[in-house]
Amino acid sequence: HFENIDPLTIEGAPGATTILSGEADITNWTNDPERPGVLVADLSGIADLGEVAQRTNRIDLYCDGQRQQLARWPNKGFTTAGKALGATDVGDTWIHVHGTREGVFEYTDERIAQWGNEKDAYLHGYWYWDWAEECQHLDKVDATNKTITLNKPYHHYGYRDGLRYYGLNLLCELDEASEYYIDREARKIYWKPCDTYQKGSSRTTLSVFNEAAAISLFNCRHVT
Repeated sequence: HFENIDPLTIEGAPGATTILSGEADITNWTNDPERPGVLVADLSGIADLGEVAQRTNRIDLYCDGQRQQLARWPNKGFTTAGKALGATDVGDTWIHVHGTREGVFEYTDERIAQWGNEKDAYLHGYWYWDWAEECQHLDKVDATNKTITLNKPYHHYGYRDGLRYYGLNLLCELDEASEYYIDREARKIYWKPCDTYQKGSSRTTLSVFNEAAAISLFNCRHVT
């Protein structure tokens, strides 16, 4: 953080490689006794575990500098919702597709019923318009009525019939190499190692930098 400096020069040490880093090494991986092929590590030494899946204040897992994938389904692409079931209609739009203000809608794949047991899941979707995506926290899954309810605040434009989305931070969907899941309550991370991981030589880190930028400048001039 720099403020009211004129001029300001920031430079690396001569001959050295300069890196701006906000990360913590994870070195305490052990085999998860309940999930073959999955590693687990304790994160109690990290004060802020962020928002997991949001654009800001988020944390990411890296292996040898390669970003890993938060456990998701579908593993690629999107799944499609059924009808929007909120109480308040968004009204007619130029595409004439029914939508509701509240984040309640039908799901169309039976496997989503198991998401009801997840305690910190997110859904990333194009909720009404295909140019207005957002990540939202899952509230509950009703397996009887095959519905999903999201936590407030709801998306600004509402939710349409047939919207497309995918789930994130789902322990039950930890099924592909490089995927990981963060349990903020128990302060643990679960990871299905990527194909390039080498025990004892690979470096695994968790980004813990939760500010808007690595360097903040206020009222500074002539910055180099």
